[in-house]
Amino acid sequence: MDLQLCTTDNTPEPFNQEDVTLENVNLETAQPPHIQHQVLQVLSGLLKQPAHQIDLDLPITAYGIDSVDAFTAIVDIEEAVGIELPDSIFWDYPTVNSATSYIASLVGGDR
Repeated sequence: MDLQLCTTDNTPEPFNQEDVTLENVNLETAQPPHIQHQVLQVLSGLLKQPAHQIDLDLPITAYGIDSVDAFTAIVDIEEAVGIELPDSIFWDYPTVNSATSYIASLVGGDR
């Protein structure tokens, strides 16, 4: 399966999964694209929709995700990036881009 990473302008780019895995990402220096990939993979599985079709600037609730689905996604993202996230992340940071930036700030120690 060919994975694609969506850029900030939603242009799909080829993405080699072997380049970015949890095993070889240094979470101390991880940049948002790595985190964005993890967030998109979790949401893609939950929505049963290819990651490149998820709009990075559309609130995830627009896809019909309810609070139970959001909590499931949060737990999966926590496991993927190795940090604890607030239960309200998708309400405080409703888009993939805003949630990714917030998670990156936590991983980077900015908060």
